[in-house]
Amino acid sequence: MAENINGALITGQQICWDETHGYNRYPGTRELNPDVDCSYFVGYCLQQNGFNVNPNWYTGSMITDLSAYQGFSHYIWTPSFQWRHGDIAVYDEGGGPDGHTFFYAENVLGYSSNDPVNGDGTTSLLSRARIEASNNRGRSEPGDQDNGHGMHPEVWVHPFSFSDGGHTWHIFRWDAGPGPGPMPLTFEQQIVLYSTLRRRKDESIRYKIFH
Repeated sequence: MAENINGALITGQQICWDETHGYNRYPGTRELNPDVDCSYFVGYCLQQNGFNVNPNWYTGSMITDLSAYQGFSHYIWTPSFQWRHGDIAVYDEGGGPDGHTFFYAENVLGYSSNDPVNGDGTTSLLSRARIEASNNRGRSEPGDQDNGHGMHPEVWVHPFSFSDGGHTWHIFRWDAGPGPGPMPLTFEQQIVLYSTLRRRKDESIRYKIFH
């Protein structure tokens, strides 16, 4: 299978809308068993779409591996950096909880709010978004827990915002072409994906789409 970054983003969206997968960074559970952390999430999405990577990595080894992977261009983020659909952002300050990674995407279905505490489950077409496994926010139960307002903000698609936080961010951009395989999903296909995969423990599927 040839590498396809669009396919990796689609796999990421599928995981985000499957609420059986929450966030956990501990070995034995972080491997989508059933939960996942940020680096395994990105690595798994790449591996499932033709990239020869081992998803059982951490942010430090991600930087090393992707820097050496032919087809990826390597950038260091600066305020003038221009993001592009499919970019992978990584920083590492010693590995483990001191690093993070996410996919940058454009024109994808996601939560309308960035607020993981008070945001509701309203969704919309986002011109710029992050696709990521970010934090369990103190919830140790398996699966992506509802925040009490209809949002599941552990493994999620949400509006793009970015601050370097004083870290050195490495951006990896796949420049070898999409290769044979999936192209970006249309908005209608994303709605089907959402309504098919979105699972909530104590409520039926409900969503609001704003054009």
